[in-house]
Amino acid sequence: MAFEDIFAQVEAEVAQSEGSSRLLLEKPFQGDFNETPPAELQSFYRDFADGLDFIWELDGSCGGISLMGYGDALGVKADLADELAEVAKDPQDSPENQAIFDEFVQEIAHWWPLFEEENGDLVCLDERSGAVVWYDHEWFDDEELSRDPLVLAPSFLSLLESWAPLWFVENKEGWWGMFREIGGISWHPSCFVALEESE
Repeated sequence: MAFEDIFAQVEAEVAQSEGSSRLLLEKPFQGDFNETPPAELQSFYRDFADGLDFIWELDGSCGGISLMGYGDALGVKADLADELAEVAKDPQDSPENQAIFDEFVQEIAHWWPLFEEENGDLVCLDERSGAVVWYDHEWFDDEELSRDPLVLAPSFLSLLESWAPLWFVENKEGWWGMFREIGGISWHPSCFVALEESE
């Protein structure tokens, strides 16, 4: 399914339920990439939108998704690199932990931000595997926190296709909640909940 078809389908379902929705698309990216994103993101930026905001409202509930454009993603990626460089100044407590830390930092360097959670966590695309992974902003503050990447979907398009039937509502406990505990994602509606509209 193409990117535009995914959002058109959700808009049609919302309208059929007598709700309202709004899709704001940034103009597709033109020119050369200073830093080349993964092929799937190149297609998104060039052929569909250089970032978007989608929101729907129905019977006092709402939901949606915001996806970064190329420039914003580069900025967040650079900020993350700066953060990792700062953390790296403090050596780990053993050679074994240092090796684990160094490998983890190198892995994150290959992640492209897709969108940011309210608490500062990031949902990213791994440029090597093409999988969508979750970055926990507390990974370097909590030594007990597992640093094994939580894979949300095998691809960016797959993430959108799986989430679209739920109209992009938030999951109940955040990506770091039950999904971290079970080591995977369940797209069952019971794991997700629509937000109440703000007054």
